[in-house]
Amino acid sequence: MRWVWALGVLVVGFLMSTIGPIAIGAGDAKFAAALSLFIAKGDGLQFLVLFAGVLLASWLVHRIAGKITLIRKATAPWASRAAGKLFPMGVALAGTLILYLGLGAAQI
Repeated sequence: MRWVWALGVLVVGFLMSTIGPIAIGAGDAKFAAALSLFIAKGDGLQFLVLFAGVLLASWLVHRIAGKITLIRKATAPWASRAAGKLFPMGVALAGTLILYLGLGAAQI
């Protein structure tokens, strides 16, 4: 059944990517489909709530870090910084998966 869900996530992700890269990138859609295999059957809603929080936090950190001059000078130029409103959602997806699996391992 997880493979069916992964296929569904992939199809929905690709449909969202046809709207334009503002919605979701095709790479992020593929990554979301792959990580959906690791989500327990009853944890879908909790995972989405966790993802919303991690997405908001990572977007804020990304924007704030891009504006701080010391960080801009200390790091190589970020492609996402020059992309305007685009945001690398794979960072938030990976962070959410790590947090979800860590919470599961801790039995919280």
